[in-house]
Amino acid sequence: MKSLLIVEDEKLIRKGIRTMAERSGVEIEEIFEANNGEVALSVLKEHRIEVMFTDIRMPRMDGIELVHHLQELPYMPYVVAISGYDEFSYAVEMLRSGASEYLLKPIEREKLRDVLLELDNKIKEEKTAKESVTYEMLLREQEYAVAIFPERDESEIGHELVRLHGVTGAVGVLVTGEQVAKFREEYETNAAGISEIHKGEDELKIAIAEAQQARMIAFCREEMIGISDETPSVQESLREHAQSLLSETKRTQRLQILAADKQKELLQIWGAIFEEARRGFLSPKLFFEEMPVVMHELRKVYRHALSEEEMERSRILEQPLNFATITEHEEAMLDFLVEINKRLICAEDDEPSQKKLAQAVAYIREHYAEDMNMATVSNYISMNYTLFSYSFKQYTGQNFVSYLKEIRLKAACEFLEKTDDKIIDIAHRVGYKNEKHFLKTFKSELGISPSEYRRNMKRS
Repeated sequence: MKSLLIVEDEKLIRKGIRTMAERSGVEIEEIFEANNGEVALSVLKEHRIEVMFTDIRMPRMDGIELVHHLQELPYMPYVVAISGYDEFSYAVEMLRSGASEYLLKPIEREKLRDVLLELDNKIKEEKTAKESVTYEMLLREQEYAVAIFPERDESEIGHELVRLHGVTGAVGVLVTGEQVAKFREEYETNAAGISEIHKGEDELKIAIAEAQQARMIAFCREEMIGISDETPSVQESLREHAQSLLSETKRTQRLQILAADKQKELLQIWGAIFEEARRGFLSPKLFFEEMPVVMHELRKVYRHALSEEEMERSRILEQPLNFATITEHEEAMLDFLVEINKRLICAEDDEPSQKKLAQAVAYIREHYAEDMNMATVSNYISMNYTLFSYSFKQYTGQNFVSYLKEIRLKAACEFLEKTDDKIIDIAHRVGYKNEKHFLKTFKSELGISPSEYRRNMKRS
């Protein structure tokens, strides 16, 4: 069960119901609480609630009025009415208005558990039936596109999207032709690949292949990419320079430097491949082909120095799509290589200037509301991009993206607490141009929406 809402004006009773629900044996992803119908209605408008327990007699808006308002929502949660013996006639009225079950006070733990189990089974059965019918009907009757997401994005993908069967190491979804434009806008910051529009089950394999190819490009560009999107043109000289990094001589240099006391050069030489692919000068195809080759050679050259765990890590690293984006892959790769390098040379790191990194942190804190990325900051302190990426993580304990996100969300929380500014204005003030991206990021990191956070702060 994804969500349960408990509506009860008596705090102790509300908390008691929550505790019984948490210990019922039914897995519930999120539990929301409300002390009257008005608060409950605002929660219902912001979240897709699957099951709602509601008291009948409450101030401001009682349970009966709340159930009537549910007809205005685009969906109808399962409703369980809670009443005392003297309110049973009201419970009957709620059952007529759409409530599924009722519980009498004082609520017995076993009865609450039985109700939750029954409703959880209904929800699962409905979901299975709906997915099966929707999947088959969509392929048979509508135009569609296939989108392939990084596996780690599973929790960010709306449950209303139809999952694609048989995709491993990633998440595949079917998108109707009419949904594609809106879908791309909503998930533009996810590094997903999306196919052309197709129709019929016979074209499904073609659509999946296109989406997988687009996912490789999206991995490098770190944003959603369609297979038919225009590719930026690259000067031939830049393309040739990038491809020269894949020569046997360069590959040997990358492997040999692992045993040298030259950590800065190691980061620069290995980081160059990632940088060229990120900038589009090295094609995703060539980048993806190089990783298994160079990691195979690394295992061969240093087989006596690598532990079993490191051997396994190298096999994970040779498959870039085990990571969401090229930056995540690069960070994991450089961490791995530096660990090996340290042990091989038995020497301390040649640490970059702490003063420069302190300047970088100060710059981020001062300019976080501006259009900023890692290249902007590394240029500001005159440090190589790849060296800065690794050193920044060592200095702060976080990668650049996570650190900047944390700074921006802390500022957003402060604005939500201390001002009455509109949420869209706050999003812009802390550096988010896209309000949907801000809302999704805020909810993902803090567990609640900005409006919920503001309400909670005002209550406290």
